[in-house]
Order: sequence, then structure tokens, then C-alpha cells
Amino acid sequence: MMPRWALGKIDGNSHIPKYIQLKEIIVGLINSGAIAVGESIPSLSQLKLIYKVSDTTCKKAIAKLVHEGILRGEWGKGVFVQSACPRESVESITLIVRRGLDLLGHPAFSQILRGVIEKTVESNLYLEFIFLEPDIMSREEIWEKVSGINSSGVLIPLIPYMEEDHLEPLKEKNIPVVFMNRRFASISPYMISYGLDRPVHQAVRDMLRRGRKKIALVGSPWDAIFGMIKRGADRALDEVGMKLKDEMVLRCPYSFEAGRQTMEDLLKRGCLPDAVIADDEYVAYGVLDAVIKSGLSVPHDMELLAVGGFLEKVPMRPKLPTVRIPLFDIGFKATEILMDMIAGRMPLLEDIIVDSRLDDRQAEVVLV
Repeated sequence: MMPRWALGKIDGNSHIPKYIQLKEIIVGLINSGAIAVGESIPSLSQLKLIYKVSDTTCKKAIAKLVHEGILRGEWGKGVFVQSACPRESVESITLIVRRGLDLLGHPAFSQILRGVIEKTVESNLYLEFIFLEPDIMSREEIWEKVSGINSSGVLIPLIPYMEEDHLEPLKEKNIPVVFMNRRFASISPYMISYGLDRPVHQAVRDMLRRGRKKIALVGSPWDAIFGMIKRGADRALDEVGMKLKDEMVLRCPYSFEAGRQTMEDLLKRGCLPDAVIADDEYVAYGVLDAVIKSGLSVPHDMELLAVGGFLEKVPMRPKLPTVRIPLFDIGFKATEILMDMIAGRMPLLEDIIVDSRLDDRQAEVVLV
């Protein structure tokens, strides 16, 4: 007869490390009452025998639970349950964040965060953060952090270098997930994002009506954002039998200096666009700096459109005509959808688009 605590099994084919799987099995035993507070957990030899794992796997799983205050070791006696494990609660949700860039360093993410916080405060929810750095952390480190999530639901904005299997623990725990701007369908079908095609299409049509014919795109390496902008521009140009020229489609990082250098290089090659769309405000103001220093005027010689609208303080004047991305609304709406999922109300649509808007009120300011 198997002992009462011999529940669950280790999946050798899972992406999740065995010690994390064993840790979750022990958590499940405690939460189910199979092992009560004050009782000892099975010995290393028993764990090895039942779950077919190594000494190292058992020790890492136990060490993690001791660190979390769930288990305690007593010299010469064994390992005992110190406290009950945290259970899922409708009072808390988790936001997975890229450390540094998203929470502190990038104004775009600060707008999303404001929306999330406003909805959680309005609904009297507790908001937790998990900080990840997928480009420098190992898969094992990421799985360990994600496996530690015990809230009722998870919000995930677009995080560079994040991969689908990083989030497998959420799927195995059946935790509701809402993505923002990029989705891993096997984890959750629900995503909220912004639409850029329509306002960019309108902006390019307006440029064409004003006689602009040489339109350039300056964008980041992120294909999702740049792709939406290019689709809107391509559609407007196709309507009048025109196409974007390859030499007028330029990629650069998100920075003032990168925008300035990219525009300087374009002008040095003798390519003189009469309109430029930049997919980031820092890049747009870098382009503006290069244009002014070349002796051209804006918008007389060249129109310039920025995509973003999240900078509270701009590096130069004037304020540029801008396609404003509704980042606050995305954070607020994503939280609202997640709360519905936690309550058992599934959204009717899997893809929810919040439209961006074109603000061109500053288009006639001229710098000489």
C-alpha cells in the first residue's frame, strides 16, 4: 500500500525542472491536509523512492520551501511543516515585469502600470510583482520565479526575450492569464492590444493630400509595432498606386541619438523624404534634431509624425503630431478582463483591440 503522502508524479518530459515539480507536489500535500502543520515530511530516501528523483532534486526542493518559511529543519529529527502554504486568493493578482526597463525606466510601461494600479485600487485588489530578466536569467531561474506565483490571476505585458515555455507553470496551475500586446496561445488565448493601422493609414492619407510623395519609416527592431505602422502606411499608399521604397524603411533602437544618427545617415546618402513616421517619440525628436541641423524646416520641407504619446516631458519643442497609443486604457482594461476571468466570466472575444488616435494639432508649427 502506498503511503498517504504519495500523491502526484514527476514528469520527466516537462520543461519545468524536477525540483520545482517536487516542490509543488509537497505544497499540494500540505494544502490538501495530507501533511499537517507540525508533521514531518517524508525523508529523502522516501522521496527518492516514490518520486524517482535524485538527492540533489530533493534537497533543492526542500531548501526552497525552507527559504519560503513553509518548512523548517530540526537537526537529527527531520524536516517539518512550519506553516500552511499560500493559497490562491481573489484578492490578489500578479503583474510580471521586466526589471528596470519596464517598471522604472520606460515611460510607456509607466502608463500601462498606472492603468493596472487604478483598476486594482478601485476594486480593492492586492497587486504583486514578479521581476524577470529573460535575456540574462536561465530557464531554471525563470521557472522558479513563475512557479512561485500563487495569486488568482496574472497580467503579462510584452517582455523582450520571453518564451512560451517560461510560462508553463501557469498553465499547469490553471491560473488565468491576460496578455498585453503579445500572446502565447497555449498559455492563454486572451490578449488586449492597441491598433495602429487605422490612425497611421489616416495620417498617411492626409500627407498624400498635402502633396507628400517621399515617405520614410523609422522604426525599432520590434516587428509587431513596426509591422502595424507599415501596414497602415502601405494601405494608404496602395490606394493611390504608390509604394514605400526600400531605402526609406529604416530600423534603429529606441533613443534620441539613434533617431538623430539614422536621419543624418539618410540625408548624407542623398535621400530626402518629405515626410517621416517614427515609431517612438525619442526617435522622432532625434530625427527632428537632424532635420533642423541640416537647414530644413518642419513641416514646410518635411512633415514628421511620432507614434507614442506617453512622454510627459519632450526633449525638444514643438510637440509633434502624434499617434497616441492608449497605454493607460490597455492596463486598465486588461485588469478588468482578468477579474472577469477569475470570477468565471470568460470574455466573448479573445483579441481585444483598443484603438490609438491621431493628434495632429501641432502639425503647422514651423522651425527654421
